Formats: sequence, C-alpha cells, structure tokens
Amino acid sequence: MEEGSLRCDCNVSVRLLGDTHLNNRCEVKNVNSARFARKAVEHEIARQTKLFRAGEIVDQQTREFDPLSGLTRMLRSKEDAYDYRYFPEPDLPPLIITEEWIAEIRSQISELPDAKLARYGEMGIDLKDSERLTSDQNGAVQFEAFLATCEGSAAATAKFWINHVLPAEKEGRLPKPIESAFSRMNEFLKIINADKITRSVAYQKLWPIAFDSDEPLEKIAQDLDILRGDGAFDISAIAAKVIADNPAERDKYLQGKKSLLGFFMGQMMRLTKGKVDPEEAQREIQRQLEQSNKIS
Repeated sequence: MEEGSLRCDCNVSVRLLGDTHLNNRCEVKNVNSARFARKAVEHEIARQTKLFRAGEIVDQQTREFDPLSGLTRMLRSKEDAYDYRYFPEPDLPPLIITEEWIAEIRSQISELPDAKLARYGEMGIDLKDSERLTSDQNGAVQFEAFLATCEGSAAATAKFWINHVLPAEKEGRLPKPIESAFSRMNEFLKIINADKITRSVAYQKLWPIAFDSDEPLEKIAQDLDILRGDGAFDISAIAAKVIADNPAERDKYLQGKKSLLGFFMGQMMRLTKGKVDPEEAQREIQRQLEQSNKIS
C-alpha cells in the first residue's frame, strides 16, 4: 500500500439457481485493478458454466488473469478446500445485488467521463481539449456553466478556457467563485470577436489586467491605446516601409532564410502598436517580399 498499489484475489464458483450445494471454486490470484477483477470474474463464470453444463467437474485451482487476452490460466491445483486456508465468516451475510439496486445507484451517478468525452466531440471540441476538460469533474461543470453564457462556438470557448482561464485561475488572478468572473470573460471575448482589438494584443496586454478593476474593458483598452481603430493604417504602405528599412534582412529572406518573416512581422507590429490584423499583415509582407524577388 505504501507504493499505492493493491492486489485482490477473486474466488468464483457456479451452481444452478436454487441449488444450495456449493461447488468447487477457483481462486484468481493477484488481480491489480477493479476493471481486471471484473473481467477475471466474468471469464471464470463463463468458463465454469461451460464445464458445468457439459457435465464436467470444475477442478479446484489457483489461477492467474492475463489482461491482454482477458483469460485466466491455471497456476496450480488444490486437493481440497483446506489448502486455501479460508473459513466461513459468520458476520458477513451474502451480498445480493438486485437490478433495482443497480438502477438506484445508476440514477445517482453523474455523467461519466467517457460519456462526457463523446458529447464534447459531438459539440466540435477536439479530442485533446475534451480529454483536458473531462480530467476534472468540478472543472468540467464550471466550463459548461460558462459555455452556457457564451455566444461563441464550443470549440473556441474550450480553447479560451484551457489556454487562458485555467492558467489565470491557477495564478490567482480570477475572483472567487469563478462563476462571478463569467460576465467579465464574456466582455473580453466580445471585444475580440468585434475586431476592436487584435487577438494577440488582447491576450498580451488586456487579459492580464482584466480583473484588476471594474472599469469597462474597452475603456481600459482605449487608455492603453491598443484598440485597432477604423482605417487607421495602410498595411501595404507600412509593409513596404518595413521591407525598405531592412534591406539586409530582405536579401537574406530572398536567399532562403524564411524565418526572417517573423522579424518583419515584429517590425510591423511595433510600428502599428499591434493594431493590425496579424494574418493580413503577414500576407501583405509575404506578397511584397515575393514581388521584390521577381523584380530583382
């Protein structure tokens, strides 16, 4: 137990319904999980039932369970019950499991991880994110509560929750209970979805301070001068300036050092304070670089 590992022995015997005679039992030794114990018992029931119906005797044996095949194998035989070193326990009555009891227990169990995983897949959430969300029951409940308040897709909301909400909660930047932060989270997402601020700048500069005050997030973004604005930049002209101001990097890029695209993007974002759409800016820089390659 000090290693966190347990083993159990499963003793199985079968008899006809209503028969009071106890038939020979077999002991399956050292089964190392509840799932394998169930499989071992199920196999032994089927194996012994087949022998019993064929009129054969079930020999008393010590057996082992093979997780790969799902079968049990004989380790050694027992001559009589005394070799097992067991005796009846008068204080332990027979355990009778009825269908009604099973139904009652099942009705009290919340949605299990496998069922939740399948449902998340149907909602469009990818497998990796679904597995992360279902790894913690309480966290999954909180995520679904937030999802019910969002206008965005389940997949996008899941990524926002995993990549930004959970780290912020771990760092202690979110109010408690987390449900009290839902309104602010949605306010943040609406600013991004309305294209009032680029996604990268929003997460770099606005998200870390989103819960520091109750002031509207758009007002905070305006004070930080990180709102995109309407038609404030001529992306084509700025891309041309960035390329013209860095001829050495341009030549290296054209010679095959494509990683310098990140350098040009950094210059573009510096000049625009991150207010331009990164994808649009990258397309324009690439276009102009390839065009200059054709001219040269």
